[in-house]
Amino acid sequence: MEYRESGEQQGMAPQRSMMKRSIIYQNDAQTITLLDIPASISEAQGASTQSSGKMICSCEPLEEPLHDNEPKSTTARKQLELQSVDSNLHSIYASLINDALAEIRSKHLGIWCLPRRRRLSRLGAERKRKADVIARKEVANTYTELSPHTDTRPPSPVTDEVGSDEITALDSMLADLAHGDKESVSSLNINMPDSAPRPTATGDAGPDEIATLLGPKPWDNVFHNALDQQVDVELSLQNQGANSALSRFRFHIPEKSTFVLGNCANASELRESVRYMSQEYDTSRTFDFILLDPPWPNRSVKRSRRYNTERYMRGVKQMLLRMDVDIHMAPDCTVGVWITNKSAVRDLVLGRGGLFEAWNVSLKEEWLWAKTTTTGQPVTPLQGLWRKPYEVLLLGQRPSDPLQAAGPDDGLKDVKRRVIMAVPDLHSRKPCLKKLIEPMMRDPASYRALEIFARYLVAGWWSWGDEVLKFNWEGYWASEDQG
Repeated sequence: MEYRESGEQQGMAPQRSMMKRSIIYQNDAQTITLLDIPASISEAQGASTQSSGKMICSCEPLEEPLHDNEPKSTTARKQLELQSVDSNLHSIYASLINDALAEIRSKHLGIWCLPRRRRLSRLGAERKRKADVIARKEVANTYTELSPHTDTRPPSPVTDEVGSDEITALDSMLADLAHGDKESVSSLNINMPDSAPRPTATGDAGPDEIATLLGPKPWDNVFHNALDQQVDVELSLQNQGANSALSRFRFHIPEKSTFVLGNCANASELRESVRYMSQEYDTSRTFDFILLDPPWPNRSVKRSRRYNTERYMRGVKQMLLRMDVDIHMAPDCTVGVWITNKSAVRDLVLGRGGLFEAWNVSLKEEWLWAKTTTTGQPVTPLQGLWRKPYEVLLLGQRPSDPLQAAGPDDGLKDVKRRVIMAVPDLHSRKPCLKKLIEPMMRDPASYRALEIFARYLVAGWWSWGDEVLKFNWEGYWASEDQG
């Protein structure tokens, strides 16, 4: 697994004209990166979205560290230590994070996150007022997830329930569609965004394909945007008043992207979609990069009801193994799996009989997402037990020879490690890895990527999950002048 120089934003802090780019700082070795999460998602939507000046909405960035109530008794501390990341690994991680913090502070004197859009986009003053309330609710939920035992209050308390109906209706609609309830959609229309240029023919989409792509369509859980620019998908729902704000939802679909809105426990849906698209567009049935963010058991997330998680570790493992992810891997495929800091989760991926062994993948790199405040401080103490201020992405690689067995992983061998610094975003949204993973691809300009358990789309990628369209809903996007 080789990381190639991208030629962008190396070394010292970027110039002012580059400040809207998601990578705020990156060293020459590309082992330390300071990244803005909302900007990374916005950039990943493609050139047409960037040219429109649209940014995904976020929450108020954390300015001060959270102060957890650490367990007082020896018994409680030992119990948490047994469940947490291996102490040797944590020492390695803490040293890397401290070194990265010191380097960024010495070489970058600017901001640690870009200005954020905190208003959800709507039409009309009343809907904007409701959107502000929704955004404040997201702030509260974000900091609850970060630290459920914290004494620190969220920066924007919520006192009003008005405005939650659209979010509830959106989540309900996506859940229904993901589980096969096509009857809930009365009509589907595909069109170009306002003021977008007329689409031109491309390799995937000639004049006939463009004509058939746009306009009314029956609903299908798989959709491919063959154009080199964004299209909008508008869904009209049954059983809602024609003028109701809950009757229509519009989603921005990035250029050359494909989504499969479905339950990830139903692996046949992905297999059938990949097969259909390979026949329709003469594309490969395998991918060069596959990214997973599994719903690991998490009590604090389950209490906040932000998104679905599995109750037991065994259920997650069975679901992941039944996906047959390995049949979608190209030779030399890079596989990324986000894990929690529980030792049991790491063992499930890297241990004997784990996912990497089943997929014939060997561990090559570890990426640490270190969560910081706007002033570059870890959001929780590095030595804390309740919450570590980092998450880990395990990056493995499949052998180029499909008959070759991948090497064993003990999780403690000498692997390449990189640090990504980023101020947390809402909904536990992780940094979008598109700009960071492309230098690792054999052909960064032409590779196939699949994200599983996705919650937003990426230009040129496949995305699969039961919330795959959530953050591409127009309500989560605002133009610069909306602030």
